[in-house]
Amino acid sequence: MAAADIVLDCTDQMAVRYLINAACRRHGRPWLFAGVDRFAGQLALFAPDGACFQCLYPTLPEQLQDCAGAGVLGIVPGILGLLQAGEALKYLTGLPVPSQNHLLLWDGLGLELRRLRLRRDPACRCCGATGVAAIPVATVCATFSGAESASADWELAPAAFAAARQSPDHLLVDVRSAAEYQAFNIGGLNIPVDALQPEDPRLAGRALLLLCQTGVRSRRGAAQLRAAGREDVFSLRGGILAWLETEDVR
Repeated sequence: MAAADIVLDCTDQMAVRYLINAACRRHGRPWLFAGVDRFAGQLALFAPDGACFQCLYPTLPEQLQDCAGAGVLGIVPGILGLLQAGEALKYLTGLPVPSQNHLLLWDGLGLELRRLRLRRDPACRCCGATGVAAIPVATVCATFSGAESASADWELAPAAFAAARQSPDHLLVDVRSAAEYQAFNIGGLNIPVDALQPEDPRLAGRALLLLCQTGVRSRRGAAQLRAAGREDVFSLRGGILAWLETEDVR
């Protein structure tokens, strides 16, 4: 990044954006943030002398869903990508850049575009008076735990999940929406993740095997139930997409 004229964020993970922000701030590089959600999108150019991404989002927002969980209209990433590319070209050629130190909010349903001014936060942990543009390792580790995380013992690989599923002592719970479940499922009880309750009588008496499309929502649901005292809750790592890649279903 130190050698780049400008950095474009083309990720879909908030934790990665904190890393991009810290690295660009450390090396004095501008970067363009673009994010999408269902029918809307956001865009901002963070310049070295202005507000940074952590001024806008001081801490990692809770209960975020990825596009597989929340859904996104197919054209929205394309529109935001074109806007992002356009802003980058204007910056590189010295033209005015409306998104610099501003947050652009694009609403695909109402077909509206709003622009909000971003102000540098003096208390920002990244760019404030005492900020040192530190890489937020804790944030990233919490989001990208993978096989090395402390929760690896209750995140099951597809093979282990398949073996546990054969036991009558385990209950399969699909935590996707009802529409997703009706479109395709591999069986089990359907309870959307936000409706999971530890006292639900349907969940009593058996260990729980949670799954979703990519493993994000089932991981969150398992963590919530475990925090409430249920230690017999497990999540399918990688979700149904990982399940479909196994030899068992080919």
